[in-house]
Amino acid sequence: MSDNSPESPLLILKIISAELTKHVHEKFGQMDPYCTVEWIGPATEDSAETEDREVYSRTRTAWDAGKHPVWNHICVGHRYASTAGTDGGASEESVVLHVYEDDGHSSDLIGSTEKMSVTDLLPDKGVSQGRVIELSLFSKKEEDMGKVCIQVLLFSPESSECHEEAYGRVEAEMFEGPVDRIGVSGGTAPFFSLILSEEYRKDSKSAKYYIGKDLSRAIDELEFYEKIVTTKASRSEFFEPLLNFTFEYKGILTTQERKNDIASGEDLELLVLRNLYDGKKSLRLLDIKMGEATSAKNWQGKSALRSRKQKVVDTQTNSKREGFRLEGFESMPETLKSRDPLLDTTKTIQNKNNEKKARRMQLQSLKAQDIFMHFLDLHVEEFPEQEDQMQRSEYLEMLFHEFVVQLTKLFVSCQDLPVPQMWIGSSIALGFDSGHLPSRGEAAQEDIRTSVLVKIFDWGRSEFNTMATYTALSPEDQKRRNKYWNFYKKGIATLAFNAAQEYDNRFGTTKWEEIEIKIMDFDALTTSDFLGGVTIPVEETPETTLKLGKKSTFTYSMSWHPLDDSRLAGVWKVRIIKASSLPNKDGLFGCSDPYCILTATAEEANGKLKQFKQFTTVKPNILHPVWNEEFELPVSSATHGYLHDALAGELDLSEEDCNFNNLNDIFGCNDNQFGYSTRRSSFMSSDASVRGSQRWSTAS
Repeated sequence: MSDNSPESPLLILKIISAELTKHVHEKFGQMDPYCTVEWIGPATEDSAETEDREVYSRTRTAWDAGKHPVWNHICVGHRYASTAGTDGGASEESVVLHVYEDDGHSSDLIGSTEKMSVTDLLPDKGVSQGRVIELSLFSKKEEDMGKVCIQVLLFSPESSECHEEAYGRVEAEMFEGPVDRIGVSGGTAPFFSLILSEEYRKDSKSAKYYIGKDLSRAIDELEFYEKIVTTKASRSEFFEPLLNFTFEYKGILTTQERKNDIASGEDLELLVLRNLYDGKKSLRLLDIKMGEATSAKNWQGKSALRSRKQKVVDTQTNSKREGFRLEGFESMPETLKSRDPLLDTTKTIQNKNNEKKARRMQLQSLKAQDIFMHFLDLHVEEFPEQEDQMQRSEYLEMLFHEFVVQLTKLFVSCQDLPVPQMWIGSSIALGFDSGHLPSRGEAAQEDIRTSVLVKIFDWGRSEFNTMATYTALSPEDQKRRNKYWNFYKKGIATLAFNAAQEYDNRFGTTKWEEIEIKIMDFDALTTSDFLGGVTIPVEETPETTLKLGKKSTFTYSMSWHPLDDSRLAGVWKVRIIKASSLPNKDGLFGCSDPYCILTATAEEANGKLKQFKQFTTVKPNILHPVWNEEFELPVSSATHGYLHDALAGELDLSEEDCNFNNLNDIFGCNDNQFGYSTRRSSFMSSDASVRGSQRWSTAS
């Protein structure tokens, strides 16, 4: 077999797709193809006919893909070295690809490639993009069965190795001292305000550009950040796109904490990181923990007992359902704040500690649709008036569009990374400035996009793998990392899919037709009760009161506001004013706690329905609630909206591709509860399809 020493270059093979000429074996429905890679070692000196063969990788099954399967499967790295033959030539290693039809219980061969020398597939030396190669497939009877598309790259030992260096130190003179404690993030790690010294405020860095995190509570993250620095310095073309989503890390600062207006006298070591609050009037920030499983037995100090407890949390929250859960929400809107998780409990239970626990459980159970709804809710925020100010929907459209762009980039970066990672319990931060409405203009638009935050963080129980460290692992350890890396990628894919879908539902229509309004009684511990409802057309409406049954009434108004020089043609402003004489669903123990759900509906030319949901605040213990809250229904100025623009930068798509069903294909999702198809299990990777994406590709 090949030389397995660390000095041998590492070959990475990507199986992109196939174009098959015949529909075979499957009697009903479409074919379900998958591909295997057979590695053939050089002939031995004793017998030129003896070959060492190994099937070392298999794609996922492309269910119902028919004659056009797309896999984008990255094989585990393989050590490669040619050996000199007895005649002075080279006896080369080779590969053969086989495409099979998966019928669930057995597999039938569709076609195989000819044996091809690995040398003929290789790109240039070092880490470089290999050319895309189409290999012909032939059946056992030598019939033409189509082509399979692959790409190859080669990591040389010096380029795949991440060299260890001493931890980076930050000069104490870089920051003013002593430093002030500013709070606790999530659990136990205190943060400290850092003020850049005047001479270091260059390259447009503000005084509060950095923030300090107590190293004694973040020691597990130090090595991870240091490896990121060295890997970035190596300019790895496959790590760089993903690592651009990590926090900027400066090094370790030794300083002192301010206590009673003077330095404490005790040294304090801090991780110096980018301050996400810098330049924001009010940062709205989500902490989304990624992965179906957020702990592993006996991993990074996590005992089997603690892992089992964490597994219970995973199964009872959105982690199991969609592959991620909301752990934190900074500057949450009043709509969500009013949904008090202890509203229906007794006063003895209503304390700050229990409220914090109950709120966390509430956030952890939110689905992606509701996460994005609350995240992008500014309808009750008050903003100072200024000249040529954006409407709320204009600002939110641009923000949401950029979130879709960045999450799609993150999705593709994860799919293209050839080294499986073990990022257990890590998170994604999504953030924007919810404290102002910007002015119109191209400069303002650019500022909005650059201010959007999409970052990956929280590395306390994570491992950073380079190609060198991964290939040095045992097969069992590699399998474990593949498993958890697939959990992470599935979560990213589902989050990106939901962002694209919700953006399209909210901002992708040119005509809203009707709004269904349901008045509900909020129940913290059980399902909310229905109090009444009405469906109203989207049209100019002065203040109007409607009857909801014998006694109850509902009052609203609606008006159209056109916009010039905007990505929106205009907005419908719907004011939910009040309701009266609502039913009491809380019996003898109080009154109903009413809130409204507004669901706007638009029907596209293709018959697809788009729906956009919004909530009012909850009005506790009242049967005659007054909301006086104004909502906006944005109307796009583009016929098909701007979703295609958001996705096309990373994915090779037409406008027709940007509908719900094709979004499922693009992100490897479907319409069941979890983002990946669970109809049948596949042998190895469950990688999402980056449809048409060939970020490795160069001109053939």
